[in-house]
Order: sequence, then structure tokens, then C-alpha cells
Amino acid sequence: MPIENIKILAVDDNRDNLIIIRALINEAFPEAQTLMATDGFRGLDMAFEKEPDIILLDIIMPGMDGYEVCKKLKAHPVTADIPVVFITAIKDDKQSRIKALEAGGEGFLSKPVDISELTAQIRAMLKIREATILKRGEKERLENLIDERTRELQKTHAETLNLLKYFQAENEKRKKSEAALKESEEKTRLFKRAVDSSSVGIIITDIEGKIIYTNPFYLKISGYTEDEVIGQLSTFLDADFQPETFNRKRWKTILSGKDWIGEIKNIKKSGELYWVNAVISPIVSTAGEITNFIVVSEDITQKKQLLEDLITAKEKAEESDKLKTAFLANMSHEIRTPMNGILGFAELLKEQDLSSEIQQKYIYIIEKSGARMLNIINNIVDISKIEAGLMEVTLIDSDVNEQLDYIYNFFKPEVEAKGMQLFYRKYYTDHKAMIKTDQEKLYAIFTNLVKNAIKYSYRGHIEFGYYPEQDEQAGSLIFYVKDTGIGIHKDKTGIIFDRFRQVSEGKNRHYEGAGLGLSITKSYVEMLGGKIWVESEEGVGSCFCFSLPYNHTNPHPQADKTQLSGKNN
Repeated sequence: MPIENIKILAVDDNRDNLIIIRALINEAFPEAQTLMATDGFRGLDMAFEKEPDIILLDIIMPGMDGYEVCKKLKAHPVTADIPVVFITAIKDDKQSRIKALEAGGEGFLSKPVDISELTAQIRAMLKIREATILKRGEKERLENLIDERTRELQKTHAETLNLLKYFQAENEKRKKSEAALKESEEKTRLFKRAVDSSSVGIIITDIEGKIIYTNPFYLKISGYTEDEVIGQLSTFLDADFQPETFNRKRWKTILSGKDWIGEIKNIKKSGELYWVNAVISPIVSTAGEITNFIVVSEDITQKKQLLEDLITAKEKAEESDKLKTAFLANMSHEIRTPMNGILGFAELLKEQDLSSEIQQKYIYIIEKSGARMLNIINNIVDISKIEAGLMEVTLIDSDVNEQLDYIYNFFKPEVEAKGMQLFYRKYYTDHKAMIKTDQEKLYAIFTNLVKNAIKYSYRGHIEFGYYPEQDEQAGSLIFYVKDTGIGIHKDKTGIIFDRFRQVSEGKNRHYEGAGLGLSITKSYVEMLGGKIWVESEEGVGSCFCFSLPYNHTNPHPQADKTQLSGKNN
């Protein structure tokens, strides 16, 4: 959606707030049109009249609060699809946010409004708005197409029905005259030619529903031969997929002399499922009795699949937008925190008469904040390279035991400072621990996993190491990092390796971090030809495992005695 064409409606009982919001919007989107309303009633009128692309809605307003305004917007067909972002001065109010979502809101901003968050929310809402408009347009197009084909189907059905009625009339006349018989035979021949050449499936049944005729196109759709369907009940293709109430209603309609129109899920001879749009009509004799039924059907499988794909794509797009919005908000927080530390303590260093001890303390905090920011930036760069396919893999002979020694010595002080133990296991002797891999990425994988273990553990121990697969001839090593930390809820283990996802999401997270480490780790493992998984229990701890190809020169190494290092006996 072009930015210059968007209209944004801001509703707030405080005119000063409206002026500030308009200024922020104009700064971020100079070409956008900003509409303003000072109460809920005026906001509703302007929304119905102007049909804005996004609505920024204050919660607490006299007369009609933001929740009620949002409910009325979502209940009206003109404004139901317009994304609503709530704006409130109530910070960290979980109940307010829940109530806003229940009212139908798509986003939430806190006062004072941050321009970066406002920009991110507006862009996300525009994508949702665009996806909704596209889906609605495509749905209307498909519905119009289906209506058109249905009309064609009904026309074909009416023409076929008329030909059948004419055929019956001619059969009755045939008893009176030989000349009439010959004429009737010619008409029948023309009717059969028309039916046989039809591009829709046509079958004729007796009063009991047994098939007495089928055209070639019906046989093409179903995959059966004429001998296989003649004498079968017309429902033999769909009997396993329609409830009994469905069939009873269908029979009740056609036995009353009315046409039945609907969609039916069938199964081909090959076992493939398909959908048809069918019209079933009774054939009535001159005496007013139903003698036969005619079924005209069109294969609509592709049309239904296209509609389902569009709905799925919209849902995925909306989910992706929400995840990216949350990620951007998190990144904004993660970058601002160390930056504030750097700027704040740098300003404090300007003060006179600071002791050397205080100065060193401030410098330490600045260095720690800078390292944290550098780590965030490096993670963002790595993710960008991975997504762009620019991350290179350099395979060299690497000593796994040497890697473990280095990681143990590096993290040992940090682990012991938290009152825990760190130890590791080596399976092979040094000369058998050589594999061909990218040692920098292997180091990065272990580093990310050990850092996470330290971060989420407060007691017990952390253990890491490797061992061969149970079937050593399979040619893989299993690496692991095990902790006695807080663990992961079973509902979250499926998302922890996804980009833009964290176990603890939102502004009320208990742990710092951009949430990119595990996503990068998973990408590195897959680049090296392995896979990664996690086993975890809340309150007990987690074990992250990953496999890598064991490319040692000796294809069948014998296991040496397992070495346990770093444990205080």
C-alpha cells in the first residue's frame, strides 16, 4: 500500500496528545493524511465517513471509552477490517492489554509514544490492512467466478433437462406414429451428442438413485469405466464423506420435486479426493410422477484449494508481521539499554573529584554495555548473512577436545562465580577427536549453548561434551550442553529455534537478550550437516543436543575410556 495514500485516524480526548501524535506521524510518514477526533462518538463518525487505513485509539475517554469504540468499529462491515492500535498512559497493565485484544485491537502503544515504536506499528498494521484487502478482493473474484460457473452449470442443466423432457414427450408420441418415432430417434441422437460432448459430469439415475447413464466427462473425472458405475447408487462416490443428515436432506429436497444445489466431497477410483459443485434435479413424467434424477457436476477442487491457500497465506503473513513487530520492539529495548548505560556513565565520568575506584567501576560498566551492544549487532549481522545466503563454511581438520578445553577454561570463572560447577566429557583420545568441520562455527555453537545454560541456571552444575551415535558406523558425533536450570515449558520447545521468537516474549521478559542466539545456532548446525534438538523439563533443567558428521580418517574408531574433566572430586 503506497505510504502517500494512507489515512490515519487518531482518537483522543486530549487535543495536545492529538497534536503530538500528528507531529510524530508527519515526521515518520510525511505524505500520510492524519485525521483527528476528540471523543469516541466523533471518532466513530469519522471512521465510517473517511474509512481510514489505521486507527490510533485512546483507551480512557469520557462518554465512550476506547474498548467500546473498538467493539463498534469491529461490528460494522465498513470498519471491521481496519487495524486498531490502542494508545494509553497505563504502562505494563496486563488486564488493559488483554481487554484491548478482546475488544478486537491489533496493536498497543504506551504514552508517551515513541516514534520508532509508532513507525513499526503503523508499518505492521499497513501490511495487515493490505493483506486483508487483497484477500477480500481475491475472495470476491473467486465468488464471482464460482457464481458465473454455477450459472453456466445451471444453464447447462436447464438445457439438458429440457432435452430430457422433450425426449419423454417424443417417446409418448412415438406410440402414435412411425414418423413421430423416427423424429424422436433423431432428437435423441442430438440430445446424446450434446450430453456426451458436455464439459461437465452428467449422470441419470432411476427413482432409487441407481445410475442408468453417465457421460464421458463424468467417467473422466471419477476415473471409473462405464461398466463399473452403471447400476451403482449415485452416492457410492461420496457415501463415506457425507453425514447421514446431509443425505436425508438431499433426498427430501429432490423427492419434493425441487432442485438440490450444493458442494460434495467425492473420491476417485485412484483414492484421490476431489470436490464438485452439483445440481440434482427430478425428472417428472407427463402424469406428474418422478421417474428419474439427473445430476450435473463440476470439479471445483482447484478453486477451493486456491481459496484455502489464500487464507493460509494471509494468516502466515499476519503471524509474520506480529512476530517481526515484537522482534523490532525487543531489539529497540535491547539496544537502548546498553546505550543508556554507556551514555549515562560516560556523563558521570565527567564529574570532578571522582576516586580511582569509582572511575574504574564506571569504565567497567561502559565496557560491559559496549560488549553487550556489539554482541547484539554481531547477531543481527549473522542473521542477515544467513538469510541472504552469504554465510560461508570453511571445513578444516579440527580438534574437538581442544575446543572443549578452551570453552571450559573460558567459562569456568563465570560458572563458579554463580556458585555452580562446570565439567565436560571427552569420549575419544586426542588423535581420534579430529574431525573435518568449521571450527569457528563449532565454537560459536558451543559458546551460545553454554552462555544460555549459565544465563538460565542458578544452582547445580553445567556439563558439556560429546559421544558417538549408538551405531558408530552411522558416522555422527552427538554433542550436548546440559544444565540444572529453570527448564523450558513443553509448549515452547517447538519455537525456541525460530527467528523472531523467544520463550519469554513481550515487554515483561525476565531475561535480557535479542533472542537470536538459538536461531543462529540452529543455522550453523544445519550448515555443518547436522541437526539440533532439546530435551527439557521445567524446574529440572535442559539438555541441548546437536549432531555433526564424524569425518575421522579411521571409519570405525574404538571407544576409549570416557574422560570427565573439571569436576571437583
